[in-house]
Amino acid sequence: MLPEIVEAIIFDLDGTLVHTKPEYRYLVVGEALRKSDRSAPQSQIDDFWFGSEDERTRIIQEKWHLSPEGQFWPAFRDLDTIELRRQYTEVYPDVGLLQVLKERGVKTGIVSAAPDHIIELEIGMLNHSFGSVVRAQLVKGVKPKPSPEGLLKCIGELGVNASKTIYVGDTKTDMETARSAKVYGVLIERGEYDFGKVEADLTITSLKSLGILF
Repeated sequence: MLPEIVEAIIFDLDGTLVHTKPEYRYLVVGEALRKSDRSAPQSQIDDFWFGSEDERTRIIQEKWHLSPEGQFWPAFRDLDTIELRRQYTEVYPDVGLLQVLKERGVKTGIVSAAPDHIIELEIGMLNHSFGSVVRAQLVKGVKPKPSPEGLLKCIGELGVNASKTIYVGDTKTDMETARSAKVYGVLIERGEYDFGKVEADLTITSLKSLGILF
């Protein structure tokens, strides 16, 4: 049920507020695989890119027959630079909602699984100050999505009530995270990937749809 009073809206980042062009994942994942004499069809790279942490590990091990930390991820991280990603990243045209939220006193936060340098790049492109930014990764001492740990940490740092918070994301994993945290989950469908049936409290195709809530 939609909170009667919304104190905060927390967002996923890539695919929700900023768009990384698909050519980027095909380029970087493809090149990382080539370093180990592997290759993958675009559909498999899509499954990897939009999958949860566990799903990505399974693909690396079972489909690509590589060690995640011993082979694939070191090669990927070497390629996934700020300079290269900037060329393939753009802000969605509906992020003007962030300014509306600021004007109306609604707190905002970010919960993302992206590396620190990518989070910094993408937030810089948004030109908005978030009250809390949480990287949900074990290297930061935070369990990855769909664990609610990162979302609950963000809620705590914002000083708001979970029952008065909305989490907006673009993936099935994001919505599982919201349910685990007992937070109202809004799925934004950007048309990039078919997740099948996704359970969400609300499904939208533009952030502008959230503006009518205030």
